[in-house]
Amino acid sequence: MPQAKQHCSAADIKRIKRMEKRLIHVREAVDELFKAQHNNHQEGRPETDVSQMLCDNIQKDIAALKDYMDSGDWQHDYELDEAGLLPQNLKRGILSQDSLWNLLEDIRSIGPLSDSHRAE
Repeated sequence: MPQAKQHCSAADIKRIKRMEKRLIHVREAVDELFKAQHNNHQEGRPETDVSQMLCDNIQKDIAALKDYMDSGDWQHDYELDEAGLLPQNLKRGILSQDSLWNLLEDIRSIGPLSDSHRAE
C-alpha cells in the first residue's frame, strides 16, 4: 500500500473541508427524506415528489462524494489522518471508515436518488 505524503498540503485540507460539508449536506437531506417518506407513508401520500425534490437538491454533492471515494483521494486523506498529519481542529467525519459508505448505501436504498451516484 502506498505511504501517505510526509506532510499535509493546503489543497488536502481544502478538499477535506469541502467533502466534509458535502457529507453533512447530503446526510441531512437523506435524513429529511427518510423522515418525509415515513410521514407520507403514515398519511397515505405519495413519496415521489419529496424524493425528486431532494434528489435535485443534492445530486451534485452525491456525485462529488462518490468521485471522492472512487478516485483514491479519500484513501489518501484517510492515510494522512492515520499518520497524524492533519490539523487537530480539522473536522474529519468524512474520513471515518463507515460514514461515507453508509451514506451511499442509504442513498441506494431510497430508490429515486440511487441513479444520481452510480457509475455509468
